Amino acid sequence: MFDRNEQSKFEEAMTTSLVSFLESPDEDTEADELTRIIRVDGDPDEDVLLDAIEGEVEGETDWGFINAVRQEDLDPENKWTNLFDPLDIDTSGLTEFAELASVNRGIATGMNDYFCLTQDDVEEWDIEEQYLSKIIRNSRSVPGYDYQPEDWAEERVDGGEVWLLYHLTQLDADSVRPETTEEDVTLAAFTDSEDAGETPTVVDYLEYGMSEEVGAHSGYLAKK
Repeated sequence: MFDRNEQSKFEEAMTTSLVSFLESPDEDTEADELTRIIRVDGDPDEDVLLDAIEGEVEGETDWGFINAVRQEDLDPENKWTNLFDPLDIDTSGLTEFAELASVNRGIATGMNDYFCLTQDDVEEWDIEEQYLSKIIRNSRSVPGYDYQPEDWAEERVDGGEVWLLYHLTQLDADSVRPETTEEDVTLAAFTDSEDAGETPTVVDYLEYGMSEEVGAHSGYLAKK
Protein backbone atom coordinates (compact mmCIF):
# COMPACT_ATOMS: atom_id res chain seq x y z
CA MET A 1 0.00 0.00 0.00
CA PHE A 2 1.35 3.40 -0.99
CA ASP A 3 1.08 6.39 1.31
CA ARG A 4 -1.74 8.57 -0.02
CA ASN A 5 0.05 11.83 0.85
CA GLU A 6 3.41 10.92 -0.64
CA GLN A 7 2.74 8.21 -3.23
CA SER A 8 -0.81 8.82 -4.48
CA LYS A 9 -1.26 7.33 -7.95
CA PHE A 10 -4.48 9.25 -8.58
CA GLU A 11 -4.15 13.01 -8.87
CA GLU A 12 -5.99 14.92 -6.10
CA ALA A 13 -7.73 11.74 -4.92
CA MET A 14 -7.96 11.27 -1.15
CA THR A 15 -7.30 7.57 -1.41
CA THR A 16 -4.52 5.02 -1.25
CA SER A 17 -3.05 2.88 -4.00
CA LEU A 18 -2.80 -0.85 -3.36
CA VAL A 19 -1.11 -3.51 -5.48
CA SER A 20 -1.93 -7.17 -4.72
CA PHE A 21 0.06 -10.21 -5.81
CA LEU A 22 -1.86 -13.48 -5.67
CA GLU A 23 -0.84 -17.00 -6.57
CA SER A 24 -2.77 -20.25 -6.62
CA PRO A 25 -1.55 -22.42 -3.75
CA ASP A 26 -0.23 -25.93 -4.20
CA GLU A 27 -2.10 -28.80 -2.61
CA ASP A 28 0.54 -29.06 0.08
CA THR A 29 0.43 -25.35 1.02
CA GLU A 30 0.41 -24.96 4.78
CA ALA A 31 -1.94 -22.56 6.58
CA ASP A 32 1.01 -21.06 8.44
CA GLU A 33 2.60 -19.74 5.26
CA LEU A 34 3.09 -16.00 5.34
CA THR A 35 1.32 -13.18 3.56
CA ARG A 36 3.58 -10.15 3.26
CA ILE A 37 1.75 -6.87 3.84
CA ILE A 38 3.90 -3.92 2.79
CA ARG A 39 3.43 -0.18 3.38
CA VAL A 40 5.41 2.12 1.07
CA ASP A 41 6.01 5.59 2.54
CA GLY A 42 9.08 6.57 0.53
CA ASP A 43 10.31 5.89 -2.99
CA PRO A 44 12.34 2.65 -2.93
CA ASP A 45 13.96 1.16 -6.01
CA GLU A 46 12.30 -1.69 -7.88
CA ASP A 47 14.85 -4.17 -6.59
CA VAL A 48 14.16 -3.12 -3.00
CA LEU A 49 10.41 -3.65 -3.45
CA LEU A 50 10.92 -7.04 -5.10
CA ASP A 51 13.13 -8.09 -2.22
CA ALA A 52 10.45 -6.94 0.22
CA ILE A 53 7.89 -9.08 -1.61
CA GLU A 54 10.03 -12.19 -2.06
CA GLY A 55 12.60 -11.86 0.73
CA GLU A 56 12.57 -12.37 4.46
CA VAL A 57 12.92 -8.79 5.73
CA GLU A 58 10.28 -7.75 8.28
CA GLY A 59 9.44 -4.70 10.35
CA GLU A 60 10.35 -1.04 9.89
CA THR A 61 12.51 -0.02 6.92
CA ASP A 62 13.86 3.36 5.86
CA TRP A 63 11.07 3.56 3.27
CA GLY A 64 8.09 1.89 4.98
CA PHE A 65 7.01 -1.21 6.85
CA ILE A 66 6.80 -4.96 6.14
CA ASN A 67 4.40 -7.16 8.09
CA ALA A 68 4.55 -10.93 7.61
CA VAL A 69 1.27 -12.50 8.76
CA ARG A 70 0.37 -16.19 8.88
CA GLN A 71 -2.45 -16.86 6.42
CA GLU A 72 -4.57 -18.59 9.03
CA ASP A 73 -4.43 -15.40 11.12
CA LEU A 74 -6.03 -13.32 8.34
CA ASP A 75 -9.69 -12.99 9.27
CA PRO A 76 -11.81 -12.29 6.15
CA GLU A 77 -14.43 -10.58 8.33
CA ASN A 78 -12.00 -7.95 9.63
CA LYS A 79 -10.48 -5.00 7.82
CA TRP A 80 -6.79 -5.52 7.09
CA THR A 81 -5.89 -1.82 7.03
CA ASN A 82 -4.38 -1.97 10.50
CA LEU A 83 -1.98 -4.68 9.33
CA PHE A 84 -0.13 -2.05 7.30
CA ASP A 85 0.48 -0.01 10.46
CA PRO A 86 -0.12 -2.26 13.48
CA LEU A 87 -0.39 -0.87 17.01
CA ASP A 88 1.77 -2.20 19.79
CA ILE A 89 -0.80 -1.35 22.47
CA ASP A 90 -3.82 -3.23 23.75
CA THR A 91 -7.03 -1.56 22.54
CA SER A 92 -9.43 -4.20 23.85
CA GLY A 93 -10.53 -1.92 26.71
CA LEU A 94 -11.50 1.00 24.48
CA THR A 95 -15.12 1.97 23.85
CA GLU A 96 -16.59 0.56 20.64
CA PHE A 97 -17.00 3.34 18.07
CA ALA A 98 -20.59 2.22 17.45
CA GLU A 99 -21.42 3.38 20.98
CA LEU A 100 -20.31 6.91 20.15
CA ALA A 101 -21.66 7.53 16.67
CA SER A 102 -23.61 6.10 13.77
CA VAL A 103 -21.59 5.62 10.61
CA ASN A 104 -22.91 5.16 7.10
CA ARG A 105 -21.83 5.67 3.53
CA GLY A 106 -21.92 9.23 2.26
CA ILE A 107 -24.66 10.32 -0.12
CA ALA A 108 -23.78 9.80 -3.79
CA THR A 109 -25.18 12.45 -6.16
CA GLY A 110 -23.58 11.65 -9.49
CA MET A 111 -22.95 15.37 -10.04
CA ASN A 112 -21.48 17.02 -6.98
CA ASP A 113 -20.84 20.31 -8.76
CA TYR A 114 -24.60 20.75 -9.08
CA PHE A 115 -25.94 19.22 -5.86
CA CYS A 116 -23.27 20.56 -3.46
CA LEU A 117 -23.79 24.25 -2.82
CA THR A 118 -22.06 27.17 -1.16
CA GLN A 119 -23.93 29.73 0.90
CA ASP A 120 -23.62 32.13 -2.04
CA ASP A 121 -25.29 29.56 -4.31
CA VAL A 122 -28.15 29.14 -1.86
CA GLU A 123 -28.67 32.89 -1.60
CA GLU A 124 -28.33 33.47 -5.36
CA TRP A 125 -31.09 30.93 -6.11
CA ASP A 126 -33.03 31.71 -2.92
CA ILE A 127 -33.25 28.00 -2.10
CA GLU A 128 -35.31 27.23 0.98
CA GLU A 129 -33.34 25.51 3.75
CA GLN A 130 -35.97 22.76 4.07
CA TYR A 131 -34.60 21.28 0.82
CA LEU A 132 -30.98 21.32 2.05
CA SER A 133 -28.77 19.26 4.35
CA LYS A 134 -25.59 20.44 6.00
CA ILE A 135 -22.59 18.50 4.73
CA ILE A 136 -18.85 18.10 5.10
CA ARG A 137 -17.87 18.07 1.44
CA ASN A 138 -14.69 15.98 1.76
CA SER A 139 -12.02 14.89 4.21
CA ARG A 140 -9.89 17.95 3.43
CA SER A 141 -12.46 19.98 5.36
CA VAL A 142 -11.67 18.08 8.56
CA PRO A 143 -7.93 18.35 9.22
CA GLY A 144 -8.26 16.95 12.77
CA TYR A 145 -10.49 14.68 14.84
CA ASP A 146 -12.51 17.45 16.49
CA TYR A 147 -15.07 19.07 14.17
CA GLN A 148 -17.56 21.42 15.81
CA PRO A 149 -20.61 23.36 14.51
CA GLU A 150 -18.53 26.52 14.51
CA ASP A 151 -16.07 24.84 12.11
CA TRP A 152 -18.92 24.22 9.67
CA ALA A 153 -20.10 27.82 10.08
CA GLU A 154 -16.58 29.09 9.39
CA GLU A 155 -16.36 27.03 6.21
CA ARG A 156 -19.73 28.41 5.13
CA VAL A 157 -18.43 31.97 5.55
CA ASP A 158 -15.24 31.04 3.66
CA GLY A 159 -17.27 29.94 0.63
CA GLY A 160 -17.06 26.19 1.04
CA GLU A 161 -19.66 23.78 -0.35
CA VAL A 162 -21.51 23.15 2.91
CA TRP A 163 -25.05 22.46 1.64
CA LEU A 164 -26.50 19.48 -0.20
CA LEU A 165 -29.66 19.73 -2.30
CA TYR A 166 -31.38 16.63 -1.03
CA HIS A 167 -34.91 16.75 0.46
CA LEU A 168 -36.75 17.09 -2.85
CA THR A 169 -39.47 14.60 -1.93
CA GLN A 170 -41.00 17.45 0.09
CA LEU A 171 -41.90 19.28 -3.11
CA ASP A 172 -45.65 19.53 -3.64
CA ALA A 173 -46.84 17.34 -6.50
CA ASP A 174 -48.85 20.32 -7.77
CA SER A 175 -45.54 21.88 -8.79
CA VAL A 176 -45.16 19.30 -11.57
CA ARG A 177 -46.45 20.26 -14.97
CA PRO A 178 -49.72 18.41 -15.72
CA GLU A 179 -48.46 17.37 -19.15
CA THR A 180 -45.46 15.49 -17.68
CA THR A 181 -45.68 11.84 -18.75
CA GLU A 182 -44.38 8.77 -16.97
CA GLU A 183 -41.66 8.45 -19.62
CA ASP A 184 -40.71 12.08 -19.08
CA VAL A 185 -40.79 12.02 -15.29
CA THR A 186 -36.99 12.06 -14.95
CA LEU A 187 -37.09 15.57 -16.39
CA ALA A 188 -39.08 16.65 -13.30
CA ALA A 189 -40.78 19.34 -15.38
CA PHE A 190 -41.82 21.94 -12.82
CA THR A 191 -43.80 25.13 -13.39
CA ASP A 192 -45.11 28.05 -11.41
CA SER A 193 -48.52 27.66 -9.84
CA GLU A 194 -51.25 30.26 -10.36
CA ASP A 195 -50.16 31.85 -7.11
CA ALA A 196 -46.45 32.50 -7.62
CA GLY A 197 -45.96 32.72 -3.90
CA GLU A 198 -46.84 29.04 -3.49
CA THR A 199 -44.11 27.74 -5.79
CA PRO A 200 -40.87 26.92 -3.97
CA THR A 201 -37.96 28.90 -5.37
CA VAL A 202 -35.92 25.68 -5.45
CA VAL A 203 -37.90 24.89 -8.60
CA ASP A 204 -35.90 27.52 -10.47
CA TYR A 205 -32.68 25.74 -9.53
CA LEU A 206 -34.14 22.38 -10.60
CA GLU A 207 -35.10 23.81 -13.98
CA TYR A 208 -31.56 25.14 -14.32
CA GLY A 209 -30.28 21.64 -13.50
CA MET A 210 -32.43 20.20 -16.27
CA SER A 211 -31.06 22.60 -18.85
CA GLU A 212 -28.73 21.45 -21.62
CA GLU A 213 -25.97 23.42 -19.92
CA VAL A 214 -26.09 21.20 -16.81
CA GLY A 215 -28.08 18.03 -17.53
CA ALA A 216 -28.19 16.95 -13.88
CA HIS A 217 -31.29 14.85 -14.56
CA SER A 218 -29.59 12.70 -17.19
CA GLY A 219 -27.04 10.95 -14.98
CA TYR A 220 -27.46 7.35 -13.81
CA LEU A 221 -28.10 8.16 -10.15
CA ALA A 222 -30.64 10.89 -10.90
CA LYS A 223 -32.53 8.55 -13.23
CA LYS A 224 -32.58 5.68 -10.77
